[in-house]
Amino acid sequence: MIYTLTLNPSLDLTIEVDELKAGKILKSRALRRDAGGKGLNVTRALRLLGDRSIALGFSGGANGMVIKRLLCEDGLISELVEVDGDVRANLSLVVTKPRRHYKLNEVGPQISRLAQNRLLTLIKNRLARGDYLIVSGSLPPGIPADYIKRIVRLAKKRKARVLLDAAGEALRQGVEAGPYLLKPNRAELLELTGWHRYDSRRAARELKKYLRNGTQHVVVSLGGSGAFYCGRERMLVARPPKVAVKSEVGCGDALLAGLLWSFKAGRGAGEALRWGVAAGTAKVMCPGTQMPSLADVQKVYRRVKVEAVG
Repeated sequence: MIYTLTLNPSLDLTIEVDELKAGKILKSRALRRDAGGKGLNVTRALRLLGDRSIALGFSGGANGMVIKRLLCEDGLISELVEVDGDVRANLSLVVTKPRRHYKLNEVGPQISRLAQNRLLTLIKNRLARGDYLIVSGSLPPGIPADYIKRIVRLAKKRKARVLLDAAGEALRQGVEAGPYLLKPNRAELLELTGWHRYDSRRAARELKKYLRNGTQHVVVSLGGSGAFYCGRERMLVARPPKVAVKSEVGCGDALLAGLLWSFKAGRGAGEALRWGVAAGTAKVMCPGTQMPSLADVQKVYRRVKVEAVG
């Protein structure tokens, strides 16, 4: 079974306007409401690829009730621990003339120690040997950075494989626990390593040091440039075609879903990377946090190029 974990879910609102002018009343042309947060995005993407997953995490307040309803409407299964307070609402403002994207994120509710422990118990009770757990997204207030490390270690004790997509100190702590796969983006990698800029040659030389404590794969998402893969035996780069961009929100989540969908099907690193980049690229062609269909991903897949590095 695949589980996704969203510690800081959100009600994502996407508004589109023709132009942005101070002091002027703006009339939106489009409005979307989606159950957001990186783990929930991955769950949605997996379903459209034809795989089943269960979304774990927190929920609370009026926004939490809307999120649960939206998940049900999408046919998604969730088990969410209730917290005091309202989960956050995030606003995406898309301006068409000229094309610009503004993202405003709330912080999220304070998570009590009791709620944190309830979630750990839920994870312990659900995970079994051979399961996958995708841990992704930001930490809400009240949760310490080493909470991610505890989750990774708990999952490994249950013989489950963790795919980690985090940032900052949470990523640093999670790396120490040795997740099965790491997926930082370019900025997160620079923060983790202390590099001043990303360089593929340096990545090829130095990323292997993160393949320890059980970590088998490192995938660095590079936005429109594709992704870099580092494994124990191979280093690869996947380059996507140029496409029309509607929304970049969730493209890293789609990439992660494509990777896992491929690995779970028994495909090798090269094919998994190709499908992952195809899914991430197909996502930017969708509005808001909408995820691409398998047919959409297949069209892009044919145009993704994978090359060996080194």
